Amino acid sequence: MTPDPLRATSRRGLCLAIAGAVVLLGQSIRAADADQRIRPYEKNPRYWQYQGEPVLLLGGSREDNLFNHPEGLAEHLDSLAACGGNYIRNTMSSRNPGNPWAFRKLDSGLYDLNQWNDEYWNRLETLLRLCRERDIIVQIEVWDPWDYFKTEAPLGYGPNNVGWESCPFNPALNVNYTAAESGLAEQIDNVKIYGGEIGRWTTSVEEGTQRFWRNVFGGCASSRFHRPGPSHHYFAIGLSELAQAHIRSMRMLTGRIDAFTCEPRNELLAERVSNEAYCLAQPGKEYAVYFPAGGEVVLDASAARGRLELRWLDILQSTWRPPQQVHADAQGRIRLKPPGEGPWAAWLAVRL
Repeated sequence: MTPDPLRATSRRGLCLAIAGAVVLLGQSIRAADADQRIRPYEKNPRYWQYQGEPVLLLGGSREDNLFNHPEGLAEHLDSLAACGGNYIRNTMSSRNPGNPWAFRKLDSGLYDLNQWNDEYWNRLETLLRLCRERDIIVQIEVWDPWDYFKTEAPLGYGPNNVGWESCPFNPALNVNYTAAESGLAEQIDNVKIYGGEIGRWTTSVEEGTQRFWRNVFGGCASSRFHRPGPSHHYFAIGLSELAQAHIRSMRMLTGRIDAFTCEPRNELLAERVSNEAYCLAQPGKEYAVYFPAGGEVVLDASAARGRLELRWLDILQSTWRPPQQVHADAQGRIRLKPPGEGPWAAWLAVRL
């Protein structure tokens, strides 16, 4: 199997290889044996059937990616079977320190997505064999999004998480394609913005609304508030009145600035502290600056030729302040300070 990474077939190849490994341990599986395999229960498809009989799947395990933790694996599965367990979840993840990846690592330190790493597949084969011997059903998950986050993602392993910075699909870590060729530089969508009132992993409502704006000012193609959950603002703000205000204001801003020709340009902001302001701009033509909670920064508008018109958008009220003409200093810099508390956005356009 020689997957073509430029057409994303290395991932398809990984799926096929996993399917092949499963079949390898089930060489006795033939068309006549189909009824013996795990499948929806014929008399009640809410449940499963195995070997022709209905079965309730019960399980628990110490890791999501059990195959990649071979030490003590047989004993762990024995404990599961001894208490009546018959089911595990196995992600094909290499997120933990010491876990091998599916692809071969060359002497150069880069991965070749056209070559497999035998150790990875041997570990999967061992897990499947041990589970087959104990009549344990294996749920295989090929892709887990946690594995493609940066290492500071809250996976529960502290600073030793292994994420995108160590992933073979990262264009910087393989010999098969560049970032431009991979398509990874294309649109980035944000379909679930958390930010609710339960704290901890949802952080806060305020943080959720700021993520909504940071996504757009960071160049993302979409930004969507996640559903509220079992109570008001539990997971996120959904389409609450607050969410509607932010969506409305974002549409008001992008109705004026051409976001599709602008780029994230935080380097144009001086005297900025962390999370104080964000800039989206087509230098020399127009600039947008988002302030999550007040603040004051200096915008480098030295590329602009002509007078600059400034308008402030009150995000919570979804209202524009009247336009005003602003003048840059001798270095082309403009000091910006929102006219009130809370979140604001500034739009500056060159008027010839």
